[in-house]
Amino acid sequence: MSGKYAKPAHTKPYARISEPIYGLGSVEDGQPVLVTEGIADAITAHQAGYACISPVTTRFKHDDRERLREVLNNHDVPRAYVVQDAERPSSDLDEDDRLTLTQAGEGLRGALDTAAYLAEHDTDARLAELPRPGLDKVDLDDYLNEWTDDGSLAPVLASAKPAQEHPAYDPQDAEIDAATRDRPDPLSDNASDSSYSALFDLDIRDASGLDADYRGPSPLGHHGESETYFVIIDERDVAYDHKYKAAYNALTYLLADAGERPSDNPNRRLDDAEVFAAWRHAKREGILPDDDPIPRRALRHVAIDQGHCESGDIEDGWKLPRDAHDDALDTLAEEYGLNPGRDPIGTGWRQSSDTVDPTTLDVVLDPEMAWRAARLVSPEDLPDPARLDLEPTSDGEAWQCPQCENSVDIVRAVAIHRGSVSCCEEPLADDAYDAAYRRAREEFGAPLPEYVSAATATDNWALIQGALSQLTHWHLSELDSTITGLGDDEDVLAEIDPTWEDSASGERILAFRSGGFYCREHECTIDPSGWSRLKPGSSMRVTTPSQGRRSNRPTISLAKSMVRPFPSGQSAARTIYPSCRQQRTSSASSPPIVIASMPP
Repeated sequence: MSGKYAKPAHTKPYARISEPIYGLGSVEDGQPVLVTEGIADAITAHQAGYACISPVTTRFKHDDRERLREVLNNHDVPRAYVVQDAERPSSDLDEDDRLTLTQAGEGLRGALDTAAYLAEHDTDARLAELPRPGLDKVDLDDYLNEWTDDGSLAPVLASAKPAQEHPAYDPQDAEIDAATRDRPDPLSDNASDSSYSALFDLDIRDASGLDADYRGPSPLGHHGESETYFVIIDERDVAYDHKYKAAYNALTYLLADAGERPSDNPNRRLDDAEVFAAWRHAKREGILPDDDPIPRRALRHVAIDQGHCESGDIEDGWKLPRDAHDDALDTLAEEYGLNPGRDPIGTGWRQSSDTVDPTTLDVVLDPEMAWRAARLVSPEDLPDPARLDLEPTSDGEAWQCPQCENSVDIVRAVAIHRGSVSCCEEPLADDAYDAAYRRAREEFGAPLPEYVSAATATDNWALIQGALSQLTHWHLSELDSTITGLGDDEDVLAEIDPTWEDSASGERILAFRSGGFYCREHECTIDPSGWSRLKPGSSMRVTTPSQGRRSNRPTISLAKSMVRPFPSGQSAARTIYPSCRQQRTSSASSPPIVIASMPP
């Protein structure tokens, strides 16, 4: 098979990445939003005048839905319409020639899952179905271009309904999906690092001690008369209790077994205390080795819970002060009788000191500098401190979290004030942090430098992204970019080492089957949304005119460039300046990114 859906002959495992969301710039506060299956549909929706977001791939993975929910909440979106392709239901013929027909295709099941997740988290999400004549698949792009004269989705949106009311909605599938998505983030722990806890690699059979074909009473406590209601669903890595209609992943099973969560309602995101409880229980039951290192989230809980530090003392979300780190390790050994599996930092460690007060700067690009600036702002620095409905701390240097009474900085205070989070212990996604930082600076007058984040830089590149239509991974040539790995992942096709800039990993660019690209090192997307508007041999050059310190919007100019000839059978190279990094001054000269064709 040729084209973008062809599967490579060789495979390579890939690390999970946090997938970027396309179309965030179209979302407006207080307005409804479409959620589509891919970038092409989102682009067509934008052209028709609809706010629309999409994953770079074809559906939001479980780990990315929390970020999707936070985006909708941060913009006070009153309703989200999940629009999936109209496609035929799937069928499956097993090794015994038994035919299984499903009520819904893969796209509909994914859309139901996304809409149900949003509804579970207090977002008014509706499933909008496109008409399907016969067996032909119809996507949003087809519908807007071929089925309507005015580009209106009014009939489709008027008939949208909650996921739970759809005939294809299966509560068991929804519960299993909840169990598979509610897995904790290990923060910055790296699986290849000796300090990485094996807790996050446990599967349901490790946690339960049951075989893959187990069917019997619940090990968490037998209930009822039946003896065959508790099963292991090995292919989904969950256990399912048919009486409770509850599913368990490895960590929620450990928590239920330890009495930390009810067996009939085990699923929700784990907080730091529960990560610690799961790790402690697994160690005591011999599921984890004695020297398994405590997860950073669990260590953070111990340090704060035992009063060794406050949440405001922790850098980057997990870097404890030296004394707090070492005291927490002592607490684990002395009070809990557990081997922490980590070494004390010792007196040789020193935290870096700031030589420059970041609040005196005009613009910062480094997120750590923005975080430090936020921690230096006190209530008395605001023009009207009373506008922020959080109480100052007793020393007047910060604000007090209304739930846990810990000290929080100005950005966290604004996030709590706006309802993005209810407690400082809750994770704050990058886009939510960026929004709270901006509001602290612009609405509350906090003396913070302008922070240009990765998301802001990506938004500023909308015109560049609009010049990459029809460009897929098949257009990257090994002549100009080295293919370092081919993937058999459902989304990731290849890892690519580009030629325009040295890559520390050699695997900088991820090519998705959807046709989009993601730069790991610069944390931005390169998507197919307008390449056909450029003539062969054209290039895009980005400059930033000198308009004062607040000028960071690039201007785009097309320029003809000489393109070297390619061997017979390969298309000419195109040149773009630059695609995944922003030049803030026009004086710097950027080398071109050469994009050519990759032989399938």
